[in-house]
Amino acid sequence: MPIYNLEFFQDTRASSIPLKVQAKILNDILETWARVAVHSKGAGDYQVSVISANVLNKEEIENLNYFIATDLLRLTTKRIKNDIQKVRELPGAEVLEIGKKGLKLGDVYYRLEDLEKFKLNPLADFLRRTKPTLHLDEVLAYLENQIFELKLKYDKAVSYIDLYRDSLDRYLSESTRDYTSRPAGRDHPGASTIEMGTTIPQLGESFLQSVINMARKNMDVEFRQKLTLDIISVGKDKSAIEYELQYYRDIYERITKPEETVPSGKAEPQENSLKRFKTSQLEIYDQLSEAIDNLNEFYNKLSKINLIPESRLYTVMEPVLSKTLKSLNIRRLILLMILAWIVAEGVIIAGIRWKSLFPTRTS
Repeated sequence: MPIYNLEFFQDTRASSIPLKVQAKILNDILETWARVAVHSKGAGDYQVSVISANVLNKEEIENLNYFIATDLLRLTTKRIKNDIQKVRELPGAEVLEIGKKGLKLGDVYYRLEDLEKFKLNPLADFLRRTKPTLHLDEVLAYLENQIFELKLKYDKAVSYIDLYRDSLDRYLSESTRDYTSRPAGRDHPGASTIEMGTTIPQLGESFLQSVINMARKNMDVEFRQKLTLDIISVGKDKSAIEYELQYYRDIYERITKPEETVPSGKAEPQENSLKRFKTSQLEIYDQLSEAIDNLNEFYNKLSKINLIPESRLYTVMEPVLSKTLKSLNIRRLILLMILAWIVAEGVIIAGIRWKSLFPTRTS
């Protein structure tokens, strides 16, 4: 950890500043720097990406096609639930409470599940069972595009899984072949690795080779674990993509089947149906906005409690010390020059006197 000095220089005109005031100035500088780092640079936050209220736009929900707007609300609900799961893994997230009623993060998650179960899913299911009378071509184009993009993502996930598995199989086969091809003998890891001398043990090449082999085995284990975790991660993504792909395919098949439509005599008037849909969508929008605000409040409060900026960004190692450095004025400089000249003159005179008393003899 680097160590820095924060110094406060003052001339003789400011020498009347007390030591306590100097200490406060230095401490305030550090606190201000930490505050700016937290609010402007995010130094006091966890490195976790959390959804914000900017992902939802009320005007967009009102103007979008009814089916597309409902699907947008469904995808936003999934994103919020995924971010809640990430925040729940942070220390203290399960017991933290906000608001006067003591709202917990698990309550926000359960509210979203109820929202999906009792409002959003029935709304989407009604759209699946009935053919949308407005902008049907737009709905079909949206579904076809979603299916196309999800197919590409699915193929990409499958290719990644095959690549990881192929790499793991090749690595295991090469490691096994390299280990079995080593000749048995003194250099083999199973052979004796230490030769005892008369006073101290003698470490030969076999011992060093065994240490190298152990290090290689540890690296092999870590590499295999990383590949396995990559396969599992991509496999989870593949399952999620496959679910979404089947979801859009089922909607597309239902809408394109003529027998799935509601007979005109039994259908609800179009104007009343559209008003009911729009009212339900705006209610879901308000609840999702509230869930996003609650999630961000939990995240910010956790960061503030667990990641105290002053303790994370800096630590004061020593108390404030005051040291006075006197300046060298012209008068003192002249006196020192005169003193140096007197000393030099004395040395010269002493040298001449010494030479006259003890002259140098020449042969």
